[in-house]
Amino acid sequence: MTEKHFTPNTKSLAIVAKAYCREHAAMGDVYPPSEPNSRTLFFSKLLHEAAQKAEKDCPKNDEGVESFPSILKHASKDKDTYVQLITFVGFTYLLSVKLITDAL
Repeated sequence: MTEKHFTPNTKSLAIVAKAYCREHAAMGDVYPPSEPNSRTLFFSKLLHEAAQKAEKDCPKNDEGVESFPSILKHASKDKDTYVQLITFVGFTYLLSVKLITDAL
């Protein structure tokens, strides 16, 4: 799963989620839950937090450009797109954790 799998709007959300996951892996919970459903909820929570944080941190979008929470809301209505985003977040987070723990 890479950024090229997403539409332009969803890709922008995936990119901010990737940055948030890297930050969270370095500064937050290093190990996600091991139970599959809990892990999926953990990655979903990271995605939602990333959208909210990006909305606060980024200057207001140009007119006609959707906000990150709005992009997430639309993406979550399409099960396949939402699953792809969660998968992308999960891979990004786990890779970030591996890189961090290997460096220690």
